[in-house]
Amino acid sequence: MIPLGSLFTLAFVLTVSAVLVNHTVDDQSGLDSNILTYTPANGGWEPGQTCSVCQIHPGIIDPAKAFDGTWFYTAYNPPRQALTTIEVSFSGTAVYVFNIIPNTVPGVGSYTNLSFSLDGYYAGQYVHIPDSTQDIFYNVSVFAIANLANAAHVLTISLQGEKIAHVLFDYLIYTTDEPEPQSSRIPYISASLLPVTSASSQALPSPTPRMTPPLPSPTPRMTPPANTGVLLGGVIGGIAVLVLAGVQLFWLCTRKRHRGTRRSLDSIPTFQHSNIAAELSA
Repeated sequence: MIPLGSLFTLAFVLTVSAVLVNHTVDDQSGLDSNILTYTPANGGWEPGQTCSVCQIHPGIIDPAKAFDGTWFYTAYNPPRQALTTIEVSFSGTAVYVFNIIPNTVPGVGSYTNLSFSLDGYYAGQYVHIPDSTQDIFYNVSVFAIANLANAAHVLTISLQGEKIAHVLFDYLIYTTDEPEPQSSRIPYISASLLPVTSASSQALPSPTPRMTPPLPSPTPRMTPPANTGVLLGGVIGGIAVLVLAGVQLFWLCTRKRHRGTRRSLDSIPTFQHSNIAAELSA
């Protein structure tokens, strides 16, 4: 067995992060999901948008301004009123409660007094004392809490006090802390050395032979012709050399003949022409 010096191991570490997701629960849609529980169940709470006998009815409240066009209504009349609550069961890190708050309604007391407890502990209170105007306020945040443990919680909304009060619960939002989708996680590769001794090492399985596919035959490539200008220059230069050599040879031959002819002329005897007329007259 061949001792192995070390093995490299690659570990993929997924960086897990979370995203905050808001969930909106309407005053009536929460009944189907067991998120909302109204107490008392019978005779205490009424769907406000269809209640014609409620003191604060749709003729006063504009359904178009309510979330999803609905709200739950109750009138609190101490001390004969039974315990009136809304219990909210959710899992998340935050919760926000929104009500419709009536100001002064002629002939109707519109005082609002709400108490909040979270997981059995007091968490806050909301009180609205109406003024002389008859305005109706929508989407009013009556309770908000954040930075909770990402776990199951129970929020209880109670009506209390010694005055007649009216409650128009509209909707709530709770926030969950959810992990990001798998596709958005980034793998982190780390390499570590694992020493392996020959005594404790185990034989590694032989790698499965892999057939290497034959490489495709190279496509023959045509050798590009030499530079035409270079060839042409060489040809012209050779021709010029030959022409010059021929001219020089012709000149040498011509010169040699000229010298031979001159020598022949020099060997001819010189005749002195006498003046024949003079000789005759003498």
